[in-house]
Order: sequence, then C-alpha cells, then structure tokens
Amino acid sequence: MRRIEVSMMKKYGFALLIALAVLFTLPMGTVKAAGLTPPKAVFQTSSSLDVQSCTISNPNGVDLNITWQDLNGSSSGSFTLGAGGSTNISVSAPNMAQVVLQISYSSDDGQSGSITRAGSGRYWVYVEYRTADTGAVLYSSQEAVSPGGAVSHTAPATYGEYKLVSSASLSHSYNSGTSRTLTFRYQKVVPQDYEITVAFIDETTRANIGSVQVNVPVNGTANYNAPSTYTSGNKSYKLVSNGSISHSYADAARTYEVLYREVPNAPQKPYAITVRYQDADSGKVLTSQSVTIPVNQTVTFNVAPTYVTADGSRYNRASGQPAQIVHEALNTTRRYTVLFTKDNSVPTAPYDITVNYRSAQDGSVLESHSVNVALNTTARHSAPATLTSGGTNYTLASGQNRQITHAFSAGALTYNIYYNAEGANPVEPYDIAVRYVDAATNTTLDTVSVQIPIRDQVEVRLPESFTFNGTDYVLARGQGSAIYHDYDNSRRAYSVFYREAGSPEEEEPVVSPEVPEQPTVPTPTPGTPATPPNIVELPAPGVTPSPEAEQPTPTPETVINDNEVPLAEGNENADNPDEVIDDNEVPLAKGGGNGSSAWIWAAVIAALAVAGGITFVVLKKKKAQTEEKK
Repeated sequence: MRRIEVSMMKKYGFALLIALAVLFTLPMGTVKAAGLTPPKAVFQTSSSLDVQSCTISNPNGVDLNITWQDLNGSSSGSFTLGAGGSTNISVSAPNMAQVVLQISYSSDDGQSGSITRAGSGRYWVYVEYRTADTGAVLYSSQEAVSPGGAVSHTAPATYGEYKLVSSASLSHSYNSGTSRTLTFRYQKVVPQDYEITVAFIDETTRANIGSVQVNVPVNGTANYNAPSTYTSGNKSYKLVSNGSISHSYADAARTYEVLYREVPNAPQKPYAITVRYQDADSGKVLTSQSVTIPVNQTVTFNVAPTYVTADGSRYNRASGQPAQIVHEALNTTRRYTVLFTKDNSVPTAPYDITVNYRSAQDGSVLESHSVNVALNTTARHSAPATLTSGGTNYTLASGQNRQITHAFSAGALTYNIYYNAEGANPVEPYDIAVRYVDAATNTTLDTVSVQIPIRDQVEVRLPESFTFNGTDYVLARGQGSAIYHDYDNSRRAYSVFYREAGSPEEEEPVVSPEVPEQPTVPTPTPGTPATPPNIVELPAPGVTPSPEAEQPTPTPETVINDNEVPLAEGNENADNPDEVIDDNEVPLAKGGGNGSSAWIWAAVIAALAVAGGITFVVLKKKKAQTEEKK
C-alpha cells in the first residue's frame, strides 16, 4: 500500500513539474534554439467576429518547420515556412474569444524552439454613405475597434449634391452584438431658389426697423441696394452704411444688416448755425459768423483762405480744413469750427507785387503791372486817372485810390484798381446799413452806414457789448461777431440784436441751442488764397464812427482785395434750394416795434446823403471853373 502511494506521488509530481514548466514558458513567451531567430507572429485586425488572423514570418536563412495551436481553443496546424517567407493563419475565435497561440519551430539540422503570442481581438467597423432609393455607395471607410473600445461617426448634413435623410450620428461598441456597419442614407437634392433677409437696423438702438426678402436664383447671384432713406413708425431714417449687397447661390449667409440713422423732423422755421475761425495752436476763437438756414434748404458757406485780426496778425486756413461747409436743413450740427494757423513768415529777399487795372463792369484785366519790392523798403505805384484799352476809354472809378504804397513784408501781393468804361453805366461803391436792435422790444437803437468798395468785401466787426442811454447791452446769443459782405451781394441792410445785460435768456432764443461741436469734413477746394477783406470796427450806438470806419476805401497803406467775383444779378436771397451765403445772416426778432419807421429814416438819411454829394460835386466844379477864369 505504501508502495502504491509512493508511485502515485511520483506520477503526480511529474505532472506538476510539466504544469510548472508550461506556466513558466507562457510568461516568457519564447524558448529560443541556439543559432536560430524565432519566427515573428503578428495578429491582424479581423474582418470577422469569429476568426482572428495571424501573420507568421521566417527571418532566418533556412526553412522552418512550424507547428501551432491555440492554447484556449481547438485550432492547430503545421507547415514548412521557407527562408525569409511569411504566411497567414486563421484561428477560430467565436465572438472574438481570447486566442493564445503557441508556435513551435525547428530546422532540419535539429535546432528548435517555441514562442507564445496572445491575439489582439481587434476587428473592423465599417462606415457607409448610401443613397436612400437605390442603396448605391457614395462613400465608405473602416475603423478598427479594440476590446473595451467603441467607434462613433457623425455624417455631414450634405454630401455633394445629396442631403442626409437618416440619423446623423451612429456608434458601435466592442462585441456588443450591434451591426459593425454604420450606414447613413442620403437623398439627392434638386436645387431650388431660396431667399435671404436684409434687415434694416437703427445704428443707435440696434433695433430692427424693417427688413426685405431677396430671392436668390439657382446657381445665380442676387443683388440688392438698400434705399437711401427709410420710414418706420413715423420716424425717418437715412442710410449710413454700405447698402449694396451681392449674394451668390453658394454663399452660406442668409441674413444681412444695413445701418440707418434716425433723421430728426425738419425744423418748421429758419434757424442759425455758427462758423468759428479758431487758432489751431492756442484754441483762441479768432471770429465767429452766424448763418441762417432757411426752411428745407441747403446752405453752402465759403470758408476764407486767410483771415487778418484787428492787430494785423495774418492767419491761413490750416491744412486739411474745408474750403466750404455744406449744411442741410436736417443736419443737427449747430456749430462748425475751422482751424487756422498763424502766418509768421517774413520775406528775406526782394519780391514782386502785381497791380491790375480792371474793368469795373466785368472785372477783366485791362493792364497789369509788376512792381519790385526791394529788401526792407517801401514800393510805390501811381495809377493813371484815365486809360485806353482795346479801343475803349476808361476813367478811374469812384472810391479808387490811384496811389499804391506797399511796405516790405506786407500781406497782399496783388492790388486791383477799377475803371469805368466810357459810355457804360458806372459801377460805384454803395453803403449798407447795420441796425442795432433791442431784441426784447424790436426797437432800433441806432443805425450805422458802412461803404462797400467796388468789387471788394468788407468785414464788419460788431461790438460784443455797449452802453446806450444808460442801459448796458450785450450781443444776443447765436449771432456771429462779424458781418461779411461782398460787393455783389444785393443785401443792403443788416439787423444785429442785443439784449439788456443781466436779463434772463428767452425761453425760445433767437437761435436754436447749440449741440456738441462736430468738425466739418468736406475736402478742401484748391484755390489761390485771397487777401483778407477790409475790416470795419463798428462803434457803439450813439458814437460817431471815424471816417475810416464809415468809408473803408483804400488808403495808400490799404490792402486791396484781389478775390474777383462777377456782379450780382437779381436777388441773392431769393428762394433757392442750394443757397450760398457768405455774409452774416441773423434771425429776425419778435414782431412789433418800430422796425418799419427805422427803414423810413434810413431812406431819408440816404436821400439826404445823395443830395449832399451832388451839391458838393456841383460846388467843386464851379470853383474849378472860377479858378480857370482867373
């Protein structure tokens, strides 16, 4: 009995040794024969869930006898693998069961060994795009899935000329029993016209104030131009962005925006704007001018290229500043500022000035003379009292100074002297009336006469404040500090309104309240800078103006304006949708008062002045005749 137990122990001990040998062999994976390189075994991604494929290759220079078996299954086989060759074997693995492949190899010279490899368990998942009607394949691909993994795919909404009609996303989890083919169905699209939306947006509030639908033809282009003005909810708007839209059929956008700005209701009565000339360096306001904007009209204001202050300082319009300001009736801007730079240049060499003899009738040049101005000297030129040009005799026009005196570095380079043609209606200087008016009572406090030389411009500078009959007055708000009057302007009278100092502002001021200043942006118009206008400093009411102020005719030291304009025809202030205003327009005060009587007195004074002038001429002529007889 004891002998049997020993025998059994030997039997089981031998089996245990074999089992241990196998266990130690599997983790090591390879038992290598001396002198031979083990074959390579690589598992491939399988196209079936029941079979795993493995590629075995021989890296040696001799043939190998191969024997293989699945340690977890029943598959096995043997074959001879030529030197450097390879072959595929299929191992049964129902439902991707785990495969452990043991490969034994030997050579004809008696060398042998073995290797062990575990299967990867990978298999292919297929993706297909098919037509919904015939099932034709439009697109296919494949992706490997490993144990514990999954494959997901999202198809595009369109594929070529087809659109997706099935679920957009499908997935497959490893060995889940679901189909390994992810199929997406597409239907061919028949091209159709479609519409885009053009939305009208308020640029301030970003509110949608309207929209239009624009049709886009198949494979074509839709073009749309937004209206320049638009009305919505009793509000008027104007286009402030690019309103041209071009949309081709293939473009993805379906909505476009164009911006509009609300336009305030048109003023129902005239209002005034202010144009200021300002020193670009110091910010000092050189002068300001008030311009009336008639109801529903556009006004163009011509900005002077140069400006001369009362102390003789010369300023030039700064680079980039506008030569004109165009103001539409609906424009909310009430003040414009134009920058000027001080001209500090002083000539350092002799130069020439030009003296033109011009026709007072049409402004044409009859003769032109060049006069040299030597360094730091004064040049003089004497013009004739009469001359002949083109067979026509001309006589020096009234108010013209024959003697031109030009000091070195004086501002003007061109002087004009006007002559009347013999037999033609003489062109003469004329007077304008500037009335000081009490804005509260519409009473004329005083009237000052200013002479306008032939074809010249006069700047009439107004007092900011004065005392009249014991009452202090200040210039009413909204009016410029000067009046600019050209010879060809048909206007002959201006009313300047003053209010008592310290009196409360009117509830409805003479001029609409100003809004924050907005610089003008029109492109400056090229041109030759003109000499500044004659300057008349008006006295306070009740003060007799100096002869120079009353009659700003050229003196030997006076700069004569060379900015020529044609004679006016008709009433400059007639209704015109695009009226050019170069003079200081001021609004009318409240009705009532004795404005009409002021006109009568002005007419009487003018008549007396004419009569006095005639008497003076007659007496002078008689005196001359008497002296000749002597």
